Amino acid sequence: MSLRANHRRTEANTPLRDRRYGLAAAAITWMVILLMVVPVDLNYSGFNASAGPNPLSKMLWLMVLAVGWFVVFARSGLSLRVLRETNIYFRIFLVLATCSVLWSIAPAQTVQKLARLLIQFGAFLALAVAAWHPRRFQNVIRPVLTLLLLGSLIFGLASPELAIHQDTAPELLHSWHGLAVHKNGLGLLAAVGTLMWIQAFLAKDTGRLSALFGIGVSVACLILSRSSTCMMAAIFSCCTLLVLMQAPGSMRRGVRYFRWR
Repeated sequence: MSLRANHRRTEANTPLRDRRYGLAAAAITWMVILLMVVPVDLNYSGFNASAGPNPLSKMLWLMVLAVGWFVVFARSGLSLRVLRETNIYFRIFLVLATCSVLWSIAPAQTVQKLARLLIQFGAFLALAVAAWHPRRFQNVIRPVLTLLLLGSLIFGLASPELAIHQDTAPELLHSWHGLAVHKNGLGLLAAVGTLMWIQAFLAKDTGRLSALFGIGVSVACLILSRSSTCMMAAIFSCCTLLVLMQAPGSMRRGVRYFRWR
């Protein structure tokens, strides 16, 4: 098959490239991440588990629900194609999560968590089918993660009594949680941020200085969080990424066994 024929075949199998709903999908993706990380009332002085849901939080989640699933249904053809390519175990998980309402000891709480899961799923599915291009996910996610990590560093320096755990337990002593509510939340953000900025550096998706700045901010938050699990996950993921993207010629044959597809 000629190169021109290959090019035509690739174009025929490429999703729509128009920018409709692109900004809306990116906005609700940012909103989901912010809602998952930052308390809506910005109250870091104490967590009151008995307090009811925040009305502003409920309104924002409903907004994400409406916009996300509107985009999904507006792009129903592409959405079905993406769903068919989604990991089968994730689809099984969604079915089991839905069915778990039947045997839950607290059905109301299970329904609430299931609704939150479906809202998040709709938002990220909308991101995958609106204004898609090969770097769409990284370009949308990387900035909001960096803002949260940079904000966590500034918050820790400005208000250490709020941004740093004050518990005397060894696993929490002097651990930063930043804009998140727990050190593991900041550690997870930092681990993903480190991975995404190293990928940007290796793939030359951004300027070298920007990538080094992002890596520095992410690694700093990762160390300050003192989350050993997130540190190990970041080290393993980044080493695997280096093998996949920077393997020398003598290792090319073995690299294909690391790839999912």
